[in-house]
Amino acid sequence: MADDVMLTVGGRKYGGWTDIEIAVGIDAVASSFRIGLTERWPGHSERWVIDAGSPAVVSIGGEPVITGYIDRLESWLSKDLHNVTITGRSKAADLVDCSAVNQPGSWLNRSLESIAADIAQPFGITIIAEAPTAPPLKRFALQQGESAWDAIARMLKQRGLIGVSRADGSVALVSPKPGAAAITLAEGRDLLEIRGEHDVSDRFSRYIAKGQASGDDQASGAVVAGPKGEASDPGAGRYRPLIVIAEDQASAASLAKRAEWEATVRAAKAQEATVVVNGWRQQGGALWTPMQLVRLRAPSAWIDDSVMAVSVIYRDDNHGQVAELRVGRPEAYTQLAIPEDAKPSSIIKQAPVAILGGRG
Repeated sequence: MADDVMLTVGGRKYGGWTDIEIAVGIDAVASSFRIGLTERWPGHSERWVIDAGSPAVVSIGGEPVITGYIDRLESWLSKDLHNVTITGRSKAADLVDCSAVNQPGSWLNRSLESIAADIAQPFGITIIAEAPTAPPLKRFALQQGESAWDAIARMLKQRGLIGVSRADGSVALVSPKPGAAAITLAEGRDLLEIRGEHDVSDRFSRYIAKGQASGDDQASGAVVAGPKGEASDPGAGRYRPLIVIAEDQASAASLAKRAEWEATVRAAKAQEATVVVNGWRQQGGALWTPMQLVRLRAPSAWIDDSVMAVSVIYRDDNHGQVAELRVGRPEAYTQLAIPEDAKPSSIIKQAPVAILGGRG
């Protein structure tokens, strides 16, 4: 049985859609929706009164999936039809769009989630830590002109976390972890469409991370003037070096981690796939969700391995309800966790990183 999608605005529920696209994922903190409809819901004589900017909740089969705001209304009138398209995003869109203007704009010895909560509080957004964030940040300051989300993302990077929108409009701080896949999707059996991409253009054989650190009683002079760290990707196959400049103060220890992260993540991101399955729910009745681990058997997309759902798009149009899953290796969506108190040293050279997939 197909799921009904409802848009709730001002306590009123609206339906009767002609086409639906609802997107949730871990690659963008703000979820989004686009729904097309006839202006009057069959069986209801009153005109709809929906304003751009209104708070809204999108639900599937009575289960909320996005709590946010309507960004845009579009109307198309012809002789026989009057169609309206409603586009919106989750509450986190305000963090992405708007500048962080907290005063005084700096924090000392505070937990990551409490600083993030301070930044998000003016927008009415709750921050929930679903993964460890310790230790507290010794110091953190906003950068001139950066968005609220860019500020929070800088902190998340230090703890190896990412932020995702939850159905109630809150933002959860999470850490995707590899694990066992409980569901298998197989080409020729479960997949309506398969699109594979194997792109090694952003993959390099040698990564050299460079930076500069502030001196203190434990380190000064040449040690902090030009620290660097290195890692290699044997699967790159030919000589392809890349120099990466650290965005913040760095030690050789942190730069070594940065180089290793670049090698691992770029290799993992070289291979992704998009698959389309019938319906929005798995066997058992749960909706498909991001961060779900799937055993994908799709030789046409060069993948026969456990992968993670990076994003899910629920679609409903003339072809019925389908879910589009963009999948990739979990390692591609890990963040770089660098302790603030990483000890400085002159140069650290990492051993070659174990890379999945050989030459790609």
